[in-house]
Amino acid sequence: VAAMTKTNMVGFVGGLPIPPVERFRYGYEAGIRVYEELHGKTISMLQGYTMDFNDPKKGKDLALAQFAEGADIVFHAAGACGNGVIEAAAEKGEGFFAVGVDVDQDYMAPGRVLTSSVKRVDMASYQAVMSIALGTFESGTKILGIKDEGVGISPMTYTKDVVGPVILSEVEFLRGLLKAGAFIVPDTQEKLDAFVVPEITLP
Repeated sequence: VAAMTKTNMVGFVGGLPIPPVERFRYGYEAGIRVYEELHGKTISMLQGYTMDFNDPKKGKDLALAQFAEGADIVFHAAGACGNGVIEAAAEKGEGFFAVGVDVDQDYMAPGRVLTSSVKRVDMASYQAVMSIALGTFESGTKILGIKDEGVGISPMTYTKDVVGPVILSEVEFLRGLLKAGAFIVPDTQEKLDAFVVPEITLP
């Protein structure tokens, strides 16, 4: 996202300021900081909440307000309200993008959804079934991260060419560092406040 903004301003639309939503924002902000450090840029972020998860109009209105304020990319973690964020990006047209969440939402507005932050439920299911088959299954909560292929981004079917190979290779490089544990995505406000970008040399 940070590499694709032309206005150096991006947006975030959440449903409610609750931990499952805020964790998306923490990672988003941390990613922006990493990009700023690596490229010597300053990118500001607008944030707002629909206080609802079921009203696309609220998401659209908030996204349009952020676009009007100068953001050109808005990431949503707002349930069905996020459909309105995508609709807003489609309505604004060229130069404006939404970022989807949970599943690949790129198809909802081809070319206007830059990418989607995806929860790999398929991978979680596969790993659970395999652990049963291998006799290693343990009951309880298991959290899958990028190292376990539990989360990721969509394949950018409609925007890969717009993003281009240089940015895509940088994303893949940073993904590799995350998987290797070179740095950890903050999952609380306190960890975000304390987050320091590690020394990274791009290839």
